[in-house]
Amino acid sequence: WISSLSIVAGALALIPLLATAINYHRTVKSQCSAVWWHPVLRFVGLGFVAYIVSALMETAEALPGLSGVLQFTWFVPAQHQLAIYGFVMAAMGAVYHIAPRITGLPLCARCVTVHFWVATLGILLSVVPLAAGGIVQGLKLNQASVPFTDVVHATLMMLRVSTLGDALLLFANFIFLRIIVGVLLRLGRVCLTTSWAAATAPAQTPEAAR
Repeated sequence: WISSLSIVAGALALIPLLATAINYHRTVKSQCSAVWWHPVLRFVGLGFVAYIVSALMETAEALPGLSGVLQFTWFVPAQHQLAIYGFVMAAMGAVYHIAPRITGLPLCARCVTVHFWVATLGILLSVVPLAAGGIVQGLKLNQASVPFTDVVHATLMMLRVSTLGDALLLFANFIFLRIIVGVLLRLGRVCLTTSWAAATAPAQTPEAAR
């Protein structure tokens, strides 16, 4: 009974996923390439792809034939991390879109591009090896003859690669911080310059104004 309920829950979880995919497709239509190469919109596009993939991974975890292999392995943290990273990427894209309109100052386009590719590589290196390691871990854990130490050694290299991806994501976050702090510092200089110019401007008398 519980197994049948999990199958129904997994199938129902695909409905909002399908609705989101249709909504995104109808919004973008034939401009997918333009979205991908836009310096800001591709952050949102990557977040959407991460949401779709993480939702499919979560659905796979609920299926009876796969849950015995995927649950209680590194596959579950990989799915959670992909969902979080996708949301963060979309949020950063929103910040990159809003910040120039609020401050009136342009962003460093090269820094934004470097941030995107470093973050994308970090997500891939963090999530893919972790998910693959979870699958290998689950398959070996289901074999009673395999010692637990062998299971640990089988996933060790994948965990090291995933740690490298985490380091790249940390570096990408520093790039994001540098861009935002740089915009705020430039905005502060502009405000100080304007205030100083207004404070030191010679006062005009009514006769001089005439």
